[in-house]
Amino acid sequence: MNFGRLFTLFCYTPPSNIMDVIDWLKSKVKGKNAQEHNEVLSLFKAAFPPAVAVGCATIACANNPLNWDLKGLPQALTASDSALESVSDDSSTGDAYGLWARAFELAEKQEEVLMKDYQAHLRSLTGVSKSGVSFVRPPLVEEAVKVLAEEREKKQWRVQVGGCDVKIREQVDRLRRFIAWSDQIVSPALYTQPFAQLAWSSVTILLPLLKNATGQHEVMLGGFNTTCSIQAYWKLCEDVYLSRESIQNYTEFSENLAKLYSCIVLYQARVICHLSRAQLSRCWKHVTGQSVWEKSKMELESLNVTCRGFIDPIRERVVSDRWDKALKTMRESQAYLSKLTSITEEGHKQMQRNYEQQNEKLLLQDLAAAFTDRSLDKQWSPDKGSGLKSYKNINPKRVPGTCEWFFHDRRFCTWRDSDSSRLLWVSAGPGCGKSVLSRALIDEKRLSTDPTATICHFFFKDGDGRRMYATNALCALLHQIFTQDQSGRLIDTAVAKHEKQGSAVVNDFYELWDILETCVESPYAGNIICLIDALDECSKTSRKLLIEKLRDYYKAVDGTKSSSKLKFIITSRPYSRIHESFSTFGDTAGFVHFDGDGKFRNISEEVNLVIDYKMNDIANRLSAQDCKDITAKLKSIENRTYLWLKIIFDTIEDDPAEYNRRCDVDELLSSIPNDVFDAYDSILSQTLNKRRAQKLLQLLLAAKRPLRLDEASVALTVQDGSLPKMWEPGQFESVVKDLCGFISIQDDKLSFIHQTAREFLIHKDKRGGWQGHFGLKESHRIMFQACSDYLLLPEIDTPRKRIDPFLSYAGVYWPLHYKSQEASLVYSNRETAARLCQSLRVAAEKGHEEVVRILLDHGADIHTMNGRHAQIMAARGGHVGVLRLLLESGADVNARDPSGKTASHIASLRGYEKVLRLLINNGADLFAEDHGGRTSLYLASSRGHKEIARMLVSNGADVNATNHEGQTALHCASKEGLEEIVRLLIDSGADVNAKAGLKTALCLASSSGHAEVVRMLVSNGADVNADDASAKTALHCASEEGHEEIVGILIRNGADVNANYFGMTPLEFATGHKGVATILKEAGGIIL
Repeated sequence: MNFGRLFTLFCYTPPSNIMDVIDWLKSKVKGKNAQEHNEVLSLFKAAFPPAVAVGCATIACANNPLNWDLKGLPQALTASDSALESVSDDSSTGDAYGLWARAFELAEKQEEVLMKDYQAHLRSLTGVSKSGVSFVRPPLVEEAVKVLAEEREKKQWRVQVGGCDVKIREQVDRLRRFIAWSDQIVSPALYTQPFAQLAWSSVTILLPLLKNATGQHEVMLGGFNTTCSIQAYWKLCEDVYLSRESIQNYTEFSENLAKLYSCIVLYQARVICHLSRAQLSRCWKHVTGQSVWEKSKMELESLNVTCRGFIDPIRERVVSDRWDKALKTMRESQAYLSKLTSITEEGHKQMQRNYEQQNEKLLLQDLAAAFTDRSLDKQWSPDKGSGLKSYKNINPKRVPGTCEWFFHDRRFCTWRDSDSSRLLWVSAGPGCGKSVLSRALIDEKRLSTDPTATICHFFFKDGDGRRMYATNALCALLHQIFTQDQSGRLIDTAVAKHEKQGSAVVNDFYELWDILETCVESPYAGNIICLIDALDECSKTSRKLLIEKLRDYYKAVDGTKSSSKLKFIITSRPYSRIHESFSTFGDTAGFVHFDGDGKFRNISEEVNLVIDYKMNDIANRLSAQDCKDITAKLKSIENRTYLWLKIIFDTIEDDPAEYNRRCDVDELLSSIPNDVFDAYDSILSQTLNKRRAQKLLQLLLAAKRPLRLDEASVALTVQDGSLPKMWEPGQFESVVKDLCGFISIQDDKLSFIHQTAREFLIHKDKRGGWQGHFGLKESHRIMFQACSDYLLLPEIDTPRKRIDPFLSYAGVYWPLHYKSQEASLVYSNRETAARLCQSLRVAAEKGHEEVVRILLDHGADIHTMNGRHAQIMAARGGHVGVLRLLLESGADVNARDPSGKTASHIASLRGYEKVLRLLINNGADLFAEDHGGRTSLYLASSRGHKEIARMLVSNGADVNATNHEGQTALHCASKEGLEEIVRLLIDSGADVNAKAGLKTALCLASSSGHAEVVRMLVSNGADVNADDASAKTALHCASEEGHEEIVGILIRNGADVNANYFGMTPLEFATGHKGVATILKEAGGIIL
């Protein structure tokens, strides 16, 4: 056997058998000469720690050659033929081992403190806790290399130092790539050199810790690259040259090569200590700066040249060829990686673009949702601003020839043609066609002569919750600006604010106005023109804010002579409160008031054009002379308005059979009142069911938004807890028209024929049978009654095949109607209101996802549940879809129920994996405790939900958290005998000796009779003897319950059979358990 094979044998010798090998070696070396004796001694020193190697000093010397066999070696150490064949008989392997071991020894002698710290860090990386363990022996080195390789692969370039994750910094990404493509060459090259591979593995796992690319780091990394190249080169030489037969002056050569290797070890030790300075700060004294790295690199290169001088030129060329081939492979790998990196970077850029587009889409969705009702619009689209067009088109198109009085007016033309910012306020009384004019200005593109101008519009509507506030208007204007912007840059500021504030930004008037001003001032913005119709129908407070902002803006523009090109045209009734607000503009150059009432004569003349136009629609029913006579009579009526004319022709068109004769039309015309209110009273007096008509009008007066036909049908019929007897689909529209001509229907939605109709009903002066006979408080009482009767129907909590038509409205708006009643009714209906408070919670608990969606879309409050939170109800039922909706709408993921449990507690307790994963992804607090101090992990463990427990642990749950009784999850699982949970907790670092009161998990498992759990705990270090003298030991507990198998397990693992618990041993606890008593006595148990 040669030195290499003998060295390999020593390397794989277990520590307990080392002295047997020494004794065997003594018998073999007896009589050998001094030189051979010294070589063996050196081999021992290289293979084993100093304390072991000293044992070789007594080996005798003789003159016979070393011609040994393995006879006499202890049986336990004799390898089989196949095993010995697996160890190369080539001496190169053994010499390589010896050289690296010698190098390690030289390094320790040269830099004792550095190497001590180096090994300390290796222990921290490999998990070796004993400070006395040395890395001199190759088997331990190989094991360390294996651990480091697994660690690096597992963490995938994320390393942990001091308990904190540290990501790769951009400055050292270049080095990461180097390691990635060179590791396939260097690591295999060092496979049979564990000392060299140890340094390589430990350094490469720490290199990502570099936080900046300083000059010192550049030099240090350059030297590290040099060590890697040298190691790879000499590995290529190993098979041929690291043997006595290959090189003359082998002793001198091997000594120089060992010095070279020791320099590599020291250099890489310095690198490791430098990179791990946060843990081993004293290593800084071994790294004195850039000069140290440069000096070390020069020494490496010098020794490398010296060693290469021992190799003859022919063999040098062979090695060079091999090295060139290796470098070629590395370069090809690098080229491939560069290409892959380029593809990855392009993918990242595309992901960033997609991310930005997604953020823009989310902003546009929130803006659109602020002024449109998605549930009521079948063609709803956030990108197109659905709703704006229908708001505009609900007004009729102008008849050709009308509105000319405005189009050619000097004030309008000056505003339109101006190059600077201006505001034009157009006021006129009811029925003068302001909204018709607004539609014509937009449809016919009359607002600007600039074809590139951005045109935006918004039509206010009192009674529609999404068209009553300034924030609704600003959201609509911004939505149109962003969707028309060709540059795509105007939305940037809004996206940034939206990312920071979320959907709340659409309800913040000041933020929205700032965004508008930013857009206007952007170099990418051209002319921006905004039309706002019916400002008088905007809520009072909101209207005041808007006018104040407009005033401040135009005054600032006027004062600074800004180049801003933001124009507003606003229409409204000439109410005194609005006039007073606009009067604060003073002499601002950009403000112009257009009083439409001054154009009354022009408007009356244009009404004649409308009469001619509308008469053509009914001309086929009448003779030409009849048409001429009716036309003349209509034109002869004074104070005619568009509203008045609309009432007349709507009456004829709604019932053509009633007005298909000249006499019928004459009768209608003869009874037509000149006053609009008289017209309204005349229309309503024709209803055949006054009670039903009154209720329907009250419902429309109180409604927060326009009711759909099917909603109104339910609200009109439901009462006293009985199922509503609704009309069949399609019938109710005819019912509404028959009740009265006071309500218009468009897109299946009900509204008053005009704003003045609403005023007529609630007018302060009562007159006739309808005017002023309706009160808002009474109307809210009627609507609240309809909502409550519907929501409290017996079937409302049962699953339904379709969403009931009135559910979304009633569930969202009943609180508003409840609070808007007379105060006495609010008090008397308080019990009903308390029952209704559960609507969102009930829908969430039952898993009615679509119902929850509708309630949330209509503003249901998810924060006023008095401890009965909807998200907790959804989690309790395992309804992932409902829970996701609630969380996306702002529900608190960590809200608690009356017992202190969060949704994650509930999901963990019930084993809902998908629910828990959703909660974790939304930031659930896994350290939260309920009123009993129990965490989610504790609850999951108590029920044996292994996958839930695994998910919690992998997301950072504390395995050693205790409840108010001091119990951990391990205590609970051990007591219940949940083996898989116990194994998971132990593998995750649970303290097997933690005490709950005076009991450990082992005591609980022993008392409960769970033998497998006991074995698991004991095998993982559980103390079988309690430390506290006042506590029972596990053996006491098992003996008391008569668990023979557990008693045997504990005794075999060192349990004290005579442990004293208040003067009583386990044998005394075994009373009544004969089998246990026998086992204890056989083990020496006594009674004190």
